[in-house]
Amino acid sequence: MISGAFTTEVTSMLTNSIGSGLAFRHFLRCLFFLICFSNVAVADVSFVPRIATGVSYTDNVFLEPVDEEYDYITYVTPGFDLSLTGRHSGLGLTYDPTYVNHTRFPERTYWRQSASLDGWAEIARDTRLELTNTALYTEESSETDTTARQGGEPYFTNTATVGVVNRFGAEDLFDLRYVYYILENEDASIEDSAYHQPTLLMTYWFSPNRYAIEMEGRYTISDFEVSEDFEDVDARFRLTKRFGRHLDGYIEYGHVYFDYLDDGEDYRVYSPLVGFTWEERADTRFAASFGYFYRDNAISEDDDGIVGSVETAYDYATDGSISVNGSVGYDRAFFGAENLGFNPYYEVAGNITHLLSRRLTGSLVAGYRRNVYIDETPDREDALWRAGVGLAYQALSWLTFNLDYDYRQLNSNVDTNDYTENRGTISVTLTPRQPIRF
Repeated sequence: MISGAFTTEVTSMLTNSIGSGLAFRHFLRCLFFLICFSNVAVADVSFVPRIATGVSYTDNVFLEPVDEEYDYITYVTPGFDLSLTGRHSGLGLTYDPTYVNHTRFPERTYWRQSASLDGWAEIARDTRLELTNTALYTEESSETDTTARQGGEPYFTNTATVGVVNRFGAEDLFDLRYVYYILENEDASIEDSAYHQPTLLMTYWFSPNRYAIEMEGRYTISDFEVSEDFEDVDARFRLTKRFGRHLDGYIEYGHVYFDYLDDGEDYRVYSPLVGFTWEERADTRFAASFGYFYRDNAISEDDDGIVGSVETAYDYATDGSISVNGSVGYDRAFFGAENLGFNPYYEVAGNITHLLSRRLTGSLVAGYRRNVYIDETPDREDALWRAGVGLAYQALSWLTFNLDYDYRQLNSNVDTNDYTENRGTISVTLTPRQPIRF
């Protein structure tokens, strides 16, 4: 059993570090519930502390198009992983507070926060209740948000998820989830937002190892500080045929119904496609799909385009891995630094990791994405480039040195959104060889 004193101590520590805002109080309620949830028949408790420190140089700390300012940023991160595992339930907690010190702009010095929870419990045979919560307080722009975030002001995001998963066959799955997301910005020029999103996913092999159907539906209702709220229904249906041990082919139809709650223009999207996945060995995967989308707008001229993807991944022995992914299709830019609506996009990305010696590992990443925001007047087009290279040296089993370089560039037909950043980082991380068990 985990004592109430432990719960009180963790709650107090997190509250003092991040604050007492409504969003984080929600995070703490999830933490308290999950710890109590995992108190039943706890069989194993493990604790992995760590500390990392380093210094970064950036030539454009505020991501501005002109008059770029450089800075040296020093950080210290004391973090930990806590795992509680029982016979029928478990809980994982990760917490990484980071003291971020700006040399040239000391007024920007602050505590970055990153915390996540992952809890589960078997509530019936082959049925699990799963709860997750991820909280982040940072000034760093998110890789998942492809809109332009500039100025360097911190923001807070929290994503809470509760779900019930039932596996009623070898590959058959029923997954019902509810997601609540919030974004709060300290920059008054960036809009706060939130959404509620129930999701249902079902996979059923009605002819075992031959034919399967997969159905997924998401309903999203938004809550914006300024922008008009909307409701969004996104559903897809897939029929899969297994041609052998390594090859699956499928046909899929996707449908979107988007409804502004006031005066905004509603639309529907129809999107059929075909695809396949091929896995010859456990270390090799190749998948591809190709299709079409048609957007039926309530007032303005309709839109259409191609959808598709190519995914390759290969793990070569114990030396490393390589992956290359490309996709084309449509997205909707909401709940980030900007709300820009429906956008066709084109994207390609690659990643290579290689063991250069017994203790030295190298990595290389590169990516390009082009977004066309056709709901803006006039149309806005952004091209995002990213590249990075890294070296990790395992000096001792508990000591790692890292050297990283990252390049980011955003080119837009709205000149005030442009920026280019070069960032280099040297860091060291200390973590024990084995977790501490209780």
